[in-house]
Amino acid sequence: MKYLYTSNFASKTILPLFVTILLFYNALALPQNNEWLSFPYSSEVRDIKLKGEFIFLATTGGVVKINSINNEMTFFNQANSGLPSNNTFQIAVLSEDTFVVNCSHYGLAWFENGVWQKRNPPLHDSSISYFDGDNGFYFLDFDYLGKLLVGTWKGGYIFDGIGWNSFNTPVFNVHDYNLVTCMMTDSRNNLFVGTPNGLGIYNGSIWKKENFGSIISMVEDKNNTVWIYSSTKGLIKYDYDSLKFFTNENSLIKKFDIPTPLYVYHSYWISVSKEGHIFLASFIYDEFDDREILEYDGEFWKKLPNPELDNEASFKGIVTDSSGTLWLASTKGIYFYKDSSWQFINPSNNDLPYGTVGKLAVDMENNIWMGLIEVVYFNSNTWTWKSFSLDESPFGFGYIFNIEIDSNNVVWFTCAEGLFSINNDSLIKHDQEDILRYNRIILVEVDSLNNKWFLTDMALVKFDGNSYQNFLLTDSVVTPGYAIFFIDMHFDNDGYLWILTSNKLVKFNGTDWQVFKFPWLGYDLYSFDIDNANNIWLGAVGIGLVKFDGTEWILYDDTNSDLVNKYVSVVKIDNDDNIWIGSSRYNDGIANKPSSLSRFDRESFIHFDMNNSPFPDAEFLDDIAIDRENNKWIAPRWAGVTVYKENGISFPQSNNSLSASTTENNVMLTWLINHEMNKTNYLIERNTDDKWTYIGKVDGKGLETMAITYFFNDDISKLSNTETAKYRVVLNQNNINVGYSNEVFVNLSTLIPNKFELLQNFPNPFNPSTKIKFLVPKSSFVNLKVYDILGSEVADLINEVKPAGTYTINFDGSNLASGVYFYSITAGSFYQTKKMILTK
Repeated sequence: MKYLYTSNFASKTILPLFVTILLFYNALALPQNNEWLSFPYSSEVRDIKLKGEFIFLATTGGVVKINSINNEMTFFNQANSGLPSNNTFQIAVLSEDTFVVNCSHYGLAWFENGVWQKRNPPLHDSSISYFDGDNGFYFLDFDYLGKLLVGTWKGGYIFDGIGWNSFNTPVFNVHDYNLVTCMMTDSRNNLFVGTPNGLGIYNGSIWKKENFGSIISMVEDKNNTVWIYSSTKGLIKYDYDSLKFFTNENSLIKKFDIPTPLYVYHSYWISVSKEGHIFLASFIYDEFDDREILEYDGEFWKKLPNPELDNEASFKGIVTDSSGTLWLASTKGIYFYKDSSWQFINPSNNDLPYGTVGKLAVDMENNIWMGLIEVVYFNSNTWTWKSFSLDESPFGFGYIFNIEIDSNNVVWFTCAEGLFSINNDSLIKHDQEDILRYNRIILVEVDSLNNKWFLTDMALVKFDGNSYQNFLLTDSVVTPGYAIFFIDMHFDNDGYLWILTSNKLVKFNGTDWQVFKFPWLGYDLYSFDIDNANNIWLGAVGIGLVKFDGTEWILYDDTNSDLVNKYVSVVKIDNDDNIWIGSSRYNDGIANKPSSLSRFDRESFIHFDMNNSPFPDAEFLDDIAIDRENNKWIAPRWAGVTVYKENGISFPQSNNSLSASTTENNVMLTWLINHEMNKTNYLIERNTDDKWTYIGKVDGKGLETMAITYFFNDDISKLSNTETAKYRVVLNQNNINVGYSNEVFVNLSTLIPNKFELLQNFPNPFNPSTKIKFLVPKSSFVNLKVYDILGSEVADLINEVKPAGTYTINFDGSNLASGVYFYSITAGSFYQTKKMILTK
């Protein structure tokens, strides 16, 4: 990105200073496609704004737009819209279709005309990097004039649609940073700037400082009174002629004048209704985690009940819509207050209870199982989610070590609380045997005979469904006096069990142990998988991708291969025996390397990261699973789940068989759906020239568990010179194409038209030949001729009886000069003429 500066930005003075900065901005070239699908964790809301009837949220899983009338949600994330990062912090809304969001490492992303663009003000200090988790932005909002107000740790900025204006205020220069906590332009066109050191007001020529302490938020009511909340002074009513302070002495505000040690986080959000009522939402993070929601009608104070939030949740903002409904943002979702009660909305396209998934597995029915604190599965047929939790433990299952599926589709998983299985939605804890009760079970694996193998910190245990067999770990496997971490275990194609520890591979043949030490000392192994040739592929953070064939270790890193990120934390083999590599974010001392997904076909690497795809940049990649449709499910830490498949994601659909019937000039498509989820649409595509073209849409009926039959009629009477066509239906859910029907072939030339018609030739202009199509609804004598511009006949193409049907004839003008020609048809009483152009 290039910036053009029109004055010296380094100037620092307490006099009024506005610096205009023009910039060139670039569109973010991350197009929407059906190769990527995102299930981000957007339940953690960080900011909320209101525009018209729509609520806008900045979340950890992208931007969410909610219709406050019917609660319908629209999601904007990396996979479905090109949003540069799902990790968003603040949002500003100019209109229903134009908004700006702080996207962590990327800075400010602007959504206009369906496209994301990047526009950032330059920063005061080069020490603030956009790649830092805290990129310097603290506040975003549009004022009533349509100017973007931006508060940062290094001052404030205003974008007027052309360039950036920066400013300092007399409130600054007290600290070694110039934090702007909030900004607004009032109806008198005064600029209000809130800081931790007071309030600055600029009337266009001079600044005025108000010593109101640490300003947190402010709003203007319908009477042009500005309401300001200060963590040290309380609520302030500011109408220029007078001031009024609301504290715990004359209001229901419980806490103000709060000291600010590092362990205390104090926030008050203000909203004003169209009736002029003031609403306050407070969250004070201390040993009591106090929360309160207050309403002030200008005379009386009232405390509203708190929504049911767990102890980890905090408030993140409050707005009041045109109907008077109060909307409250929290780190655990959205609540709205109506009819004296709070109602909850999960602003997410999934039911993930946490941002980090941890472990992934695919069962026999292509359900995707995910686990960290709870175990969740996603049914790719019904598009539904289900969670399993351990109610007797305040920490749930604790960390889940791994998940495996046996041949009876029983799910087995190990965790901090022991060994569990899920069979037909029933959760079972296995602690009835001494070997399972007194030893910490770390891993579980299933062999080809459906035996379950459990690895404890003392032994390997085999369970055949009836009895347990115990194989003690030898000193070569568990080195006495050294901490050992068991990572994973798999059976190879010969039936041998391989166990990965943090620094070695262990092979067990049913009797003996064989240990292979990792030759690169000082680096930990994180993942492994086995290909069809029994080669073992390992991921080592800081080293790269490692291949072990039983004898030789081969390293692929960023010096001897095209692997761009050597912090490999996940390795998985897909259904086509390709190696998929998940690499975590790191800094190599020169530049920051984003997390990435790579495919290695043993000859070359293909990479995906935040710079060339919707792949999220995550601190760490925890797991990858390959489902039965060869979709890749990736678990980036704190970022939910991302799905990728080359040439388009596909999910198995039940009984969605597409068929076609023809009547005259119409093709009637019919398809059956056994069940349907909300926000499902069916996009109809037709292929007549080896290219699929969208021709229409059928809206789904919503959540249905019964079979539904859908129809779509295609009028093909205007199709020029086309004898055949193929059709398919695209399943679209939550604005994401997630599957395709079978394709059907239709012979258009056999259709009986319902009227005479001469169609335009194609191509036109032409050189030297073109096709002419005409329709005959009943048996008739047909005459088709071509004339030049003087009316002289140059060709007699048809002069005979034609049965009812659709006809296409080729006209060759090789022997004619360039120019305008006319072709006409006579069939009974029907006569029609059209023009065509020959260009040589």
